[in-house]
Amino acid sequence: MKNLKLLFPILTILLLAVGCGGGGGGGETTSTPSDSTTTADETAPQVESYYPDPNVDGDVASADIQANGITVIFDEGMLSTTIDSASFKVEEWSAGGTVVSGTVTYDESVRTAKFIPETALASSWYYVVTVSTSVTDLEGNTLAADHTWQFMVATSTPPDSST
Repeated sequence: MKNLKLLFPILTILLLAVGCGGGGGGGETTSTPSDSTTTADETAPQVESYYPDPNVDGDVASADIQANGITVIFDEGMLSTTIDSASFKVEEWSAGGTVVSGTVTYDESVRTAKFIPETALASSWYYVVTVSTSVTDLEGNTLAADHTWQFMVATSTPPDSST
């Protein structure tokens, strides 16, 4: 009976040790990687469309540009802090290309950057728009290359004064 009295505490200690994970810290579990894997977006964003597009819109009236702005629609969400007057530039198409002053905004809901000139653009004049590679998407990817195009502001015709 004496042996049974000693055996009982030893068995109790052994059972407790096994129940707590073998004495290695009380039931630790190891995690395994989940079956779902996510990969980082490393694809450069692209310009989906722009306005004015001389191939679609032809020459655009200065008043239309003042009202609607010069716009760029991207194929994915962009980081708004990277879209500004340094990364979205409008210049006169001439030697030296005078930069046009204006306001740049970005509307996340429609992935659209817009440039509104401070003053009306000159009729019958060409302008060059550049959206630079410093523009980034929400994952930090930049445009692969500057997106540049030019357009001409429509000739303004004076009203008919023969009446």
